[in-house]
Amino acid sequence: MAPEPVWQQLQKKTFTRYINGKLASKGLEINDLYEDVKDGKILYHFLEALTGASLKKYGRLNNGRMKIQRVANMNVVFAFLPDADVKISNIGVLDIVEGKPKSVLGLVWSIIAFYLVRDIGGGG
Repeated sequence: MAPEPVWQQLQKKTFTRYINGKLASKGLEINDLYEDVKDGKILYHFLEALTGASLKKYGRLNNGRMKIQRVANMNVVFAFLPDADVKISNIGVLDIVEGKPKSVLGLVWSIIAFYLVRDIGGGG
């Protein structure tokens, strides 16, 4: 496997810090962005921390040990995104469950960018 490009390393590190800052209030922390988001739980709690809303109406999380459970958890997250007006394109549930770096970074950036713009008064 080829080494990860510098820009990906920087984004991964930056996004990991940002997510950890938001998750601190929930007593959660991630170490490896690509691995830790695979089961859907981190993204679920990250979105709750960003929005201040519960995602329970979109579905319940399970333990996420098996791939089918991780996909089910990620479907809950992906069901919330359109309702929150977060625009994603060419990123699928399986891309995140499989930990594909560009897809994980793209999804996290889409979420962060949307909420940063909203928080500074740019609408949403």
